[in-house]
Amino acid sequence: MEKCIEELWARIDKKFDEQTANITNAVTSNVMVAIDDRLKSLTDENTQLKTKICTLEEKLSFIEREKRKNNLVVFGIEEIGKTEAELVDYVKETIVESGTYLDSQEINNIYRIGKKVSDKNRPVVISIASTWKKHLILKNRAKLPEGIYIKEDFPKEVLEKRKQLQNQVEEEKKKGNVAFIKYDKLIVKKPTNNIRDKRKREDTGERNDNGKRLINLAFTYNLKIMNSFYKKKHSKKWTWVSPNGQTKNEIDYILTNKPSIFKDLDTVNQLNFNTNHRMMIKNKNEDTIQNKYNTLERELKAISCKINNSKIYKDKIGDEARALMETRKRLIVNRTVNRKEIAELNKEINNKIRKHTARSRLQTIQHHIERTGGTKKALKELRDKTEWIPNLHNKVTATKVSTRPLIIDTATEFYRELYSDTENTNSPLEYKEDEEEVPTILESETGS
Repeated sequence: MEKCIEELWARIDKKFDEQTANITNAVTSNVMVAIDDRLKSLTDENTQLKTKICTLEEKLSFIEREKRKNNLVVFGIEEIGKTEAELVDYVKETIVESGTYLDSQEINNIYRIGKKVSDKNRPVVISIASTWKKHLILKNRAKLPEGIYIKEDFPKEVLEKRKQLQNQVEEEKKKGNVAFIKYDKLIVKKPTNNIRDKRKREDTGERNDNGKRLINLAFTYNLKIMNSFYKKKHSKKWTWVSPNGQTKNEIDYILTNKPSIFKDLDTVNQLNFNTNHRMMIKNKNEDTIQNKYNTLERELKAISCKINNSKIYKDKIGDEARALMETRKRLIVNRTVNRKEIAELNKEINNKIRKHTARSRLQTIQHHIERTGGTKKALKELRDKTEWIPNLHNKVTATKVSTRPLIIDTATEFYRELYSDTENTNSPLEYKEDEEEVPTILESETGS
């Protein structure tokens, strides 16, 4: 009997051990699956956040680069006794002396950077109105007075990267390659002696003050001087001859912002007209089928962009609220029976509409921030009401009038008082005949 009981207890213990092992394995597997699912969602969310952070950093760097695009940093300007206006005049005169014409109105902003130290002149940052004028100033910076030099304005990270790349530039130059730094990247090119790889433009002599003004005009308004685009003999380039016929110069030019429409440029040798100038004519590109197709394609793309950028209908309710409104519509048939459900649906519909409106506003603001970097256009688009007459106040209550009925009443009262005021009303002008005596017509005056 005792042996049977012992065997029974042994079997029970064995069974319990097996059940315990099965339960442990099942619980462990379930927990691991749940942890894996949670970790997967966290990993995906972390990846998305890293992608967004990288995108935002790229946008911030682009905004920083655009902000400093037209800036220049001037070193060596004394700081003592110079106000902002004096600083503008001094910088302008210094740049003009280097050979670049600059007006005070072309300087958008000017300020010093760094902490003020008594024995040190802080650099001056100037913001130029056009990029072309900035490049022209950099081109002539070698002509600046001694002790004053100009550099481009770069962010701190870019300056550190440019310092690191400077050693590589020197190594590449020792190898005989053409190397330079463009913003924060190293550009290396193989040296070449082929004249065709670099197109050189011909000149006809020294450039005077009028020629410098012409170059400044072309740089400022992004114009191309077509006379220098085509290689010609000097006998076919001159456009003016002196009265004695000994001096021939090129003083007439054609400037354009669309050089692609030109095929060639010629001068007319024989022209039956009394002038010491030669007429210049252009040969336009042939209007081939390909050019017509390219024009049509550009127009279609422009129209497509206008259509995509135009205002479209915006849903102010949302799909969730619209579905609840359909449900409420079916319940309204038996209003007395479904009064409680209808009231709850009304609250839920209002809540869904508010959430949809807030979500739409955030999406609109995010879209305009990513596109333009500001919220001005977003706020203009999200403006719901339109003021008929802004800043109109009631004369009696001195309150602002915004609704249409109150605007009509205020305007009616104003014109009623205006036309009822007889004291300030001008009296009508009375017609008076001319009292001057007119002499009688003599018979000798009639010619009879």
